[in-house]
Amino acid sequence: KNNFASRFRKAFNTAFEAVVEKYKKIVLLFIKRRWLGWSLLALSVVLLVFLMNTTKTGLVPDEDQGTLFVNVSTAPGSSLKTTNDIIDRVEKRLEDLPQKLHLQKVAGYGLLSGQGNSFGMIIVKLKPWDERTAKEDQVQAVVNQIYARTADIKDATVFAIAPGMIPG
Repeated sequence: KNNFASRFRKAFNTAFEAVVEKYKKIVLLFIKRRWLGWSLLALSVVLLVFLMNTTKTGLVPDEDQGTLFVNVSTAPGSSLKTTNDIIDRVEKRLEDLPQKLHLQKVAGYGLLSGQGNSFGMIIVKLKPWDERTAKEDQVQAVVNQIYARTADIKDATVFAIAPGMIPG
């Protein structure tokens, strides 16, 4: 009988046989001309190495949003005054940062730690992108400068970070 199922089966088998025949021809081509298979393999390896060296590895690319966060954590149980004094020390070291537009400090709340007397943060607003064109003006270079300027502060942990592209 010539119903829908039989017509579908016949069309499927015809298409499948065509694919199998093409596959056989390609396999026979590579069997007869082994150099072609090895050349294709070598080309694939070269392409893979090239792509691995040129493709960025981060899940989300770094993006300069013009803002940095500097998280400050003092010893657990520190008073708010102690935390504020250390935040002031960090702020003084960042005052002459050439890429900075302005700073905003927050005592009692840390970006990573949340609320507490021993936590604080400084929000660094950077100059507009057209004023920061040199390599040392890039956001990651500014983060490295912040680490260099605050490395000798032993009373607290200072952690600078640029906000990610995907919030949360």
